[in-house]
Amino acid sequence: MGFGSKRKGKSQDVQGDDDAQEDARVSDENLEGEPRASSEDVEAAFAGGPGVGEDCEENVDSVIERLRHERDDYEEKLKHTLADIANMRRRANEDAVRAREQAIGRVTQELLPVIDAFELALGSDGDRDALLAGVRMVQGMLEDLLGRHGVEEIASLGEPFDPNVHEALASEPRDDVAAGTIVAVHQKGFRVHGRVLRPARVIVAAATNANGDAAEDRDDHADRSEGNA
Repeated sequence: MGFGSKRKGKSQDVQGDDDAQEDARVSDENLEGEPRASSEDVEAAFAGGPGVGEDCEENVDSVIERLRHERDDYEEKLKHTLADIANMRRRANEDAVRAREQAIGRVTQELLPVIDAFELALGSDGDRDALLAGVRMVQGMLEDLLGRHGVEEIASLGEPFDPNVHEALASEPRDDVAAGTIVAVHQKGFRVHGRVLRPARVIVAAATNANGDAAEDRDDHADRSEGNA
């Protein structure tokens, strides 16, 4: 490369420096009149600015106050709910007592004619036939009353022994009926709507051997009945 080329390159570098200085001067002129940021402003900007802490504190206080109001509302609602539950329980107990008293009153009212029939039977002047007729009438009235309320007699005589509804008092060797058949009823049993009120107390037929004695399991029904009781 010749001397002239070197001078030309140097001249271009000087021209580039002059252009850069000119651009910087123009930028400074454009920024004239604009406020310059101080170091305090910069620190305040990074710290959140003046008054930001106070605004946060006010926001926290408002949130706390709102939560307190919500807590008070929930406590008030809880008190009302508990009071409503207590009132519902009290009314339910009162309704149960009232229903029981009404049921007793209805049954008692239906029993009054039975008491009247007893008085008529007892006032029969010692006539045995009239007394028996009065007693039978009272018995029929009672059975009708119990039947209207769902009470029924448990079938027993001649029926197979059922430990769920029968109570075996004893067994009796019998060869005329199958073993386990009820041959006598000492006390009637009753149930209401399928639920046993009182089991029937019965005598159960036992199988006999060749000598006419009861088999070894003749007391089996009584044992099962005692276990069921």
